[in-house]
Amino acid sequence: MNNLKVKMLGKINITFNGEEITNLFSSKSIGLICFLTSNKGMKQNRTKIVNLLWSNSEDSSAKYNLRYNLWSINKIFKNYNVDKFIISENNEIYINSCIEQTTDIELLININENIKNKSFDIDDLLTIRNNHSESFLDGFYIKDCLEFNDWIYNNREEFQKMYSDVLRTLIQYYKGDKKYNNCIKIIKQLLLLNPYNEELYIQLIKQYLNINDKINALLYYNKCVNVFREELNITPTDDLLKWENIIKSANIYKNIPRQKAKLYLLEEYEISKDEKQNFNEILINCCPDRLQYSFLVELSNKLLAQYSKQNIDLINTNLWQDISQINPLLYKNKHMNFLNEDIFKIRLFNSFSEILRILNEVSTLKIVINKFNFIDKISFEFLKYMLFYDKFSGQIYIVNSSECSEIIEIEKYFTLIKP
Repeated sequence: MNNLKVKMLGKINITFNGEEITNLFSSKSIGLICFLTSNKGMKQNRTKIVNLLWSNSEDSSAKYNLRYNLWSINKIFKNYNVDKFIISENNEIYINSCIEQTTDIELLININENIKNKSFDIDDLLTIRNNHSESFLDGFYIKDCLEFNDWIYNNREEFQKMYSDVLRTLIQYYKGDKKYNNCIKIIKQLLLLNPYNEELYIQLIKQYLNINDKINALLYYNKCVNVFREELNITPTDDLLKWENIIKSANIYKNIPRQKAKLYLLEEYEISKDEKQNFNEILINCCPDRLQYSFLVELSNKLLAQYSKQNIDLINTNLWQDISQINPLLYKNKHMNFLNEDIFKIRLFNSFSEILRILNEVSTLKIVINKFNFIDKISFEFLKYMLFYDKFSGQIYIVNSSECSEIIEIEKYFTLIKP
């Protein structure tokens, strides 16, 4: 069966049997195809289409233009061995049922119905979020065609509302799983669609307080107040204004040290071309298998590979001996027996911390931990140990594109900067 695919979210794109054919049609023909495919399986009244696309023309001229566009479209598809793409009979017009029609708005419409019936699949919602965020027929406009342009505008509003409902459903899902960082990302997406929605700002403030981030909570509170006062010239509601005191008086975790190290959270990290020449930067990719000590082994390799002999000689030999217990290639040393695993880990963590402290004094270090959600348990224990006891005062960049329990735990105790 012949297959017609029409992408209407974002820039219009029409493909037939895998070949893009958008440029073969006039703007009115594209508008006609979009109107028919968006009403898939329905026969359309000729007069309705005439009024939609040629309302500014005389009746006889408008009907002629419709006939000409139907002939032009069918002629193009005849080159693809389709006898009649659009069928016109009596006073009705419709796409030949022998053509399989697929549009990107179908999935959005179906998912929206599933949300109303509470029978949605979370993977489908994520697909919509990632692939269906663009506006309906974005950038498409037909001159002197008010009715059709109004049709575009009304559908644009409707599909944006459907997309917003998908995002709001995802927020509720992530709230239930206490994945507050994911909630924050989605609320920011909604704010791009509706930057004057006070309720969204309040939701965002709540999520930042859930992860103990009073700085960003106050930042977005002030942003919302400024938007209302400076851009809209109106006074924020009491429901919003009360959040200033709530933020400032929010409880924070007691007796938790404010770490010297600067912690950054990034969704992605671009490796610089001169990374190998940048001795201050250590990039570690966490192992997907979460092999114990794998992060620390890689860290030891990077320390040895990236730092000059002069800097390495500043470090006590005993420190390298402790680390060589997990990385024998690092230093020639006989295996040492420890009374128990805890003693070994304390010595190991102290040795790593001391080496990093010494090297950071020579030149400020930047440690980049990529794919942080794969960090192994023992290496994560080391990271917390080093931060709790202020063993390191350099920069640590945590690179992770999805929510994970380790980030949630870090945010309970330490300040994560999110550029």
